[in-house]
Amino acid sequence: MKKLARHVVQLSIAWLLIAMGVVFLLSPIPVGNFFFAAGLSVLIYTSDRVASRICAFRERHRGLNRQLHWVEEKLGDRVKFVSAAMAKTRPVPE
Repeated sequence: MKKLARHVVQLSIAWLLIAMGVVFLLSPIPVGNFFFAAGLSVLIYTSDRVASRICAFRERHRGLNRQLHWVEEKLGDRVKFVSAAMAKTRPVPE
């Protein structure tokens, strides 16, 4: 039961961060990228299936891949949780 409750809380936080990221993408300061990346990182750690789908999505959408790579570089070692999750889903170069 605790595992299910933890999973639901993690998913709720992830989707809340993603929604905040989408809203803040419209602001003049690129804060939305960080919220979006944080939400994706929580989803990646919650589910391996989500991680593989995000990797495939990043392969198809190079613009989003560049934005996530930019966030990953900006965060660096400051927020290892997000940068490690983004590195996990980085597409393999051709």
